[in-house]
Amino acid sequence: MALIGTYITKGVQAGQQVTLKLHELFWFTVGRGQVETLSEFGLEIKGQVDLTVYKGDLHIVISLTDEDASASSGPCRFQFNEIVDDQATYKTHGDKLDISTRLGGTDVNIRLSPLDSDHMTECKVSGPLDLTAYIETAAS
Repeated sequence: MALIGTYITKGVQAGQQVTLKLHELFWFTVGRGQVETLSEFGLEIKGQVDLTVYKGDLHIVISLTDEDASASSGPCRFQFNEIVDDQATYKTHGDKLDISTRLGGTDVNIRLSPLDSDHMTECKVSGPLDLTAYIETAAS
């Protein structure tokens, strides 16, 4: 089922504050932002991030452009800051949403899945950089 809410932690709302975290030996915060928009088929987050490989604005937009709740795969639009891929695709696997995109000439895969008990969404990025980040929602 291709509804964005299936692949992020429950209870997320537009306007809600989020924290971007990494976990190695300990949890540490690497960014903060806000869920700008959230719909059945789209998610937009804006904020700031401070990583070894990138420091600055973070603007992520995911749109499942087929808008088909019964689909298990289809086209999507993915945006990272100013880089937009209107030819991205998605596939669902249980509670996981896999997005295949091409950003700046490089293939990137993103996997979203909820970690409900921690009010977090796991975001695994693979491509030229492999990274697992966690988006934690603030209490609403």
